[in-house]
Amino acid sequence: MKKRRADTRPGSRKSLFGMLAYLLGISLVVLFGASNAAAQTSPDFLPGQVLVKPLPGANLSTLNHMLGVPVLKVFPSIGNLEVVQVPTGATADALIGLYQQSGLVQYAEHDFYVRALNDPNDFYYQQGNLWNLKNTGQTGGTPGADIRASEAWSLITDASDVVVADVDTGIRYTHRDLAANMWVNPADGSHGINVVAGNNNPWDDYGHGSHVAGIIGAVGNNSVGMVGVCWQVQLMACKFLDATGTGTIDGAITCLDYARSHGAKVVNASWGSFTFTSQALHDAVASLRDADIIFVAAAGNSGANNDVTPLYPASYSDLDNVVSVAATDDNDNLASWSDYGATNVDLAAPGTPIFSCWNGSDNDYEWDNGTSMACAHVTGACALLRAYYPNENHRQIIQQLLNGTDPLPSLVGKCKSGGRLDLFKALETAPVPSSPLPLNTGLTL
Repeated sequence: MKKRRADTRPGSRKSLFGMLAYLLGISLVVLFGASNAAAQTSPDFLPGQVLVKPLPGANLSTLNHMLGVPVLKVFPSIGNLEVVQVPTGATADALIGLYQQSGLVQYAEHDFYVRALNDPNDFYYQQGNLWNLKNTGQTGGTPGADIRASEAWSLITDASDVVVADVDTGIRYTHRDLAANMWVNPADGSHGINVVAGNNNPWDDYGHGSHVAGIIGAVGNNSVGMVGVCWQVQLMACKFLDATGTGTIDGAITCLDYARSHGAKVVNASWGSFTFTSQALHDAVASLRDADIIFVAAAGNSGANNDVTPLYPASYSDLDNVVSVAATDDNDNLASWSDYGATNVDLAAPGTPIFSCWNGSDNDYEWDNGTSMACAHVTGACALLRAYYPNENHRQIIQQLLNGTDPLPSLVGKCKSGGRLDLFKALETAPVPSSPLPLNTGLTL
């Protein structure tokens, strides 16, 4: 008499699944119904296999055969833990349910994806100076009161195709943590423009611009110094503030126009004043908007409500390319000196005290406070978002940024989003549907 073999015709596995599901009381809807699509496309686990550990002394070979489940791998030293393949037409959830109800296993579970927490080897990051990027309570603050950079860096660190204009006091472009990330003008080999001196040498003689640049894009994983939000990026130095930190509207506009005409995709503006409502500066920022350039601006350091007393350019809230940034401390509180505003401020980011590059030497670093520092975090985030989602326009990137903030009690009613920058969440947020970019409205303030 011939031995009967298990039926291996198409559809037989489904029948075996159905039989065992019936015996174990599991609904076929779970096995082959509406949940299939959701389970198969889950971003959290590998849909084609599960992990199964038998009870001590149990042998799963008969059960595996009945289910038509190939065993991909066995770990004898871990109690014969098995990695098994999900049959065609079934789901990982269904297979796990069958194993669990068989009475033969200690557990059955998804083969979850894991991501490296991509901590760089930069000295001051490892020393704990950069609480703003990874807060473990090392400064006496609250663990987790940071922008979740480590998690975000498991997704992307490289924004080397994105040009970021640091419109400020210039940059010490020979600094060991900045030199490799400096933008180079193909026309003259310079790293930007110096409006104060009227030349193409944007050397930082104040320190502020270098500090901001380090937060945006100090070279990551080079074993020395610090790391920026972007490990790789192109930093364009646009100097219009002099050695006392003072500049003019004309100088700012010259720098913004230079950034626009030389390929910048994000502009950092860690400066401003309550003393003007310049239509010319507004129009310059609008020209950036028309060129799909994000303009990130510091909200100010006077503890004022910008909805009542606007600070410009951060309060050009009629322009959808402007992102205004308040500052938080290492306990996720709004900094006591930070400006705020439910209408004119968009979000907050770490701003006190922040460790970054300085202009004294090629290995100089300093602590500094301000919404200037908070602004730079958001600029770096926008650069990474532009690299991660290269087909999104400025409006989509900004909306993802705001949708991905971490809500904080201290920011309720203090800014539009009510949250602090969460770089990982912003990167993970589903892309916002595209819409046509607006034309210049010509609105006056």
